[in-house]
Amino acid sequence: MASWIFFGLLTALALLTAALSVKGSGLAGIGWLNYARLRDLRDRLSASGDPRERAALAAVVRRCEAVRAQWILREQDLRLLENTRALAEEVAAIYHPLSAAPLAEASIGSLLQAFQILKNDLLSLARRKGVQKATQFRLRHVLTLSRAWKKKEAWETSPAGRVFARYRMYFFLKWIYYLARCMDLSFWSMRMAAYFFHDVVFKIFLVQWYLLAGELALRVYRESGEKETELPPEGVLDDLQSMEEPGPSSGNELPEEVRRIAETSRKKILFEPWKLEWDRVRSAYRRLAEDIARFHHPGPQPLYEARLYNLLTGLARFADLVAELETKPLLNKLLNVRVSHILKAKETADWLLDNPLVGWANKYRFGKVVKYSSALFKTFARGHPGAVLKQFAFDLAAEGGKRWVCLYLHDKIAAEAHLIYRD
Repeated sequence: MASWIFFGLLTALALLTAALSVKGSGLAGIGWLNYARLRDLRDRLSASGDPRERAALAAVVRRCEAVRAQWILREQDLRLLENTRALAEEVAAIYHPLSAAPLAEASIGSLLQAFQILKNDLLSLARRKGVQKATQFRLRHVLTLSRAWKKKEAWETSPAGRVFARYRMYFFLKWIYYLARCMDLSFWSMRMAAYFFHDVVFKIFLVQWYLLAGELALRVYRESGEKETELPPEGVLDDLQSMEEPGPSSGNELPEEVRRIAETSRKKILFEPWKLEWDRVRSAYRRLAEDIARFHHPGPQPLYEARLYNLLTGLARFADLVAELETKPLLNKLLNVRVSHILKAKETADWLLDNPLVGWANKYRFGKVVKYSSALFKTFARGHPGAVLKQFAFDLAAEGGKRWVCLYLHDKIAAEAHLIYRD
């Protein structure tokens, strides 16, 4: 039995080594890049005299080191968007400690530039030699190993597991179980070696992702803290009025069922009765992606059916589409304006909801609020020069612009989710 155990472990190690050296020649370069960038961040951390920069750098290094320290990735490590948002929020709070919503303190121009850099870096990673072949596995494979490892650890800490370990029975019975189930130790070794390989590959890209996201967050919120620009005056309303409302996902490449899913989700944003809360929009985006993923992969956790390579290239395409917003005349005028100023309607929400004008304004469909709000502003400014009424109309205009961006992103997410999960 001992010889079989030794043979199994040796086979698994050999397969993993071969996979990393042959199949993942580009992965070694990314792994070395991770090491070099982490070393540079530590050097910056040691040399920096700015306490805010030191705290932000420490947050990024801490996140990356936490991933590298995991022998097997945990299930919570796979929650990419939530963990990335938490890292960005931690960095934002360091530079904007007094803000109730530190993530919103980024300037629009800095955000769009960050997405352009992110697109370039992700495409550079995807084009490295060996990366496409090495990243064809699904996230579900990493999740499977993570859950199996968690069960193993839970067993080892249970009373029965401690008894087995004490009398050295567990190690013997574990291999009997493996043999009985697989009937072939070499088959089991190859399967587990593949799962370990997937985990190693995903960990390499996860560290690279946090390095990219962390450095971009540090750049965005450091620059946003250096200058502050208020919303431009009425001049932007002409640009608001000239912007066409984003149409529904119209690509013929989308299956009918996917178009139906996207349109149903879109209407919830389009016909929201009043101001659009970002938390609700983010939840709507997640449900949209999950529903499209479930159409392609029916199951309890369809989001984990994405292949890593498809996810990598899909994120690059989406980042490029977001960066393209800079070409819109309106947003080009708002590059130095913070997102928090666009969302200022939330600060006057109590007054707006109690104001009798709201009942009159609600008869308009807020899906077309961009055009109506511009007309309202000009009407109020001409007939009612009072600052309160003008602010009310301008808040409607800001809400219309915010809704336009949300619909734009919604349609791009629908298209990219289909491309990612159709395979």
